[in-house]
Amino acid sequence: MNLFLQINFLLAITGILFVLSEKILFFFRAQVSAIKILRFVQVLFVSSFLLPIVLKAFPLAAIKGVRSSVFRVYSEGMTSPIPSKSPTLKATSLDVSQAMENTVYTPNYRLILIYLWALGVSYFLSRFLKNYLKIKRTLQSSSPFKQNGRIKIVVSSHVFVPFSVRLFRGIWIVIPKSLLTEKKDLDLAIKHEMQHHRQGDTWWAIFIEFLGCFLFFNPAMYMWKNIITELQEFSCDESLTGRNKISSQDYGSCLLRVAEAALEHRHMYAGTTSMAAIIKDSNYFKKFLIRRIEMITEEKSSRRGLGLYR
Repeated sequence: MNLFLQINFLLAITGILFVLSEKILFFFRAQVSAIKILRFVQVLFVSSFLLPIVLKAFPLAAIKGVRSSVFRVYSEGMTSPIPSKSPTLKATSLDVSQAMENTVYTPNYRLILIYLWALGVSYFLSRFLKNYLKIKRTLQSSSPFKQNGRIKIVVSSHVFVPFSVRLFRGIWIVIPKSLLTEKKDLDLAIKHEMQHHRQGDTWWAIFIEFLGCFLFFNPAMYMWKNIITELQEFSCDESLTGRNKISSQDYGSCLLRVAEAALEHRHMYAGTTSMAAIIKDSNYFKKFLIRRIEMITEEKSSRRGLGLYR
């Protein structure tokens, strides 16, 4: 239980420290690529889980070669002899009844919290499974479009925003049927989702969604999810608009049209990545979209690196 609380506490601390460091980078106009910050954030996030586990498995006292107090007791033995016979306690029925009357019932709050947590985990895991089955049904009802290596690109009339997903038996990009009439937008959307797969973002989307089932009560988990989602989008934008063959204006226009569809239908499968990742707060989503547009429409020669800071 203590280890679990330590992990949750460390998640909150590291999240706050990253946000503060982000502000400092913006203040000094530091030029750092989005993909480098994304990798740093991913390492920081994983370290928040591993550090308490490592310290629990290898305590500092053991590392320094100092035996713990528990080990000393067992190794040196007990100083006082154990009595051969224990005193016999005799209790009458009257004593027992009086003791029961004087006993005040104290609820086990720790056990209650564990039960509530287990109930919450069951609920969120069932949602996770339900979402997985929805994605599977969408993929099964989709029409094949083309295949790029291991990545299968399909078209669906049931989705309105392109997204990418990684399941146990394949790697997918799902394109809305309405996008087929816009050749330029179709090409840019596929390239964007391909970049998500190259960066390993689809693995991270599933990983964070699964962890969220167990840490649903911790606001820091949702903060980390937003941070990583934003950096994934910034790094994809930066990678694609950095290529000479892709026009920043065309890419920005495509992003706006996809974002409009996302705002209109407001549905995105959990555990997936999308060109217009839906954030529940529509005002925050619009601000995030403006920051992305500002970054990709800057002149490539004068770009300050990220342009992602709040």
